[in-house]
Amino acid sequence: MSNNSPEHSLCFRIMPEKIEIDYINPEYIEDAGINLTTLAKGVYAINLYGDIKHTWANNVTYDVTVFEFQNNKYKPSFMEFHYRFCDMVNDDPYVGKLIANAGVKCPLEAGKYYFSNITIPNDDIPYPLPFQRAKGVGTVVYNPTGAVIANGTLYLRFK
Repeated sequence: MSNNSPEHSLCFRIMPEKIEIDYINPEYIEDAGINLTTLAKGVYAINLYGDIKHTWANNVTYDVTVFEFQNNKYKPSFMEFHYRFCDMVNDDPYVGKLIANAGVKCPLEAGKYYFSNITIPNDDIPYPLPFQRAKGVGTVVYNPTGAVIANGTLYLRFK
């Protein structure tokens, strides 16, 4: 798709500003970290690593709540996402596609992983949002017990 096509004009850019892990449960993940890097001007990538202790399949869920930045505060928006891990990796056209392109497979067997240069595919997101800044708070849960595996926050800007 060329940059001058009508389809491209409907897309908007998502630019990560900051990413952080708020909690990691050592019974499920060890030696984990996450960071944000710049690959080129306007191209940002997420690097994620860790040693997972149990196989992840649809026994793990990923829940995201999006908060919009409004009047110098983050307030809950209308957006929430709830995924079972394999369903997300195999079927979701946005988040699932993003992590599948980084090499995440399902099931994800116990072991050490390093996923680098995870980029947000801006051309695949067709509609702008009614706000310019947001944060997504994500929580990973092991469903058989309800134990929180990890949670983190991603701060975003939209143009």
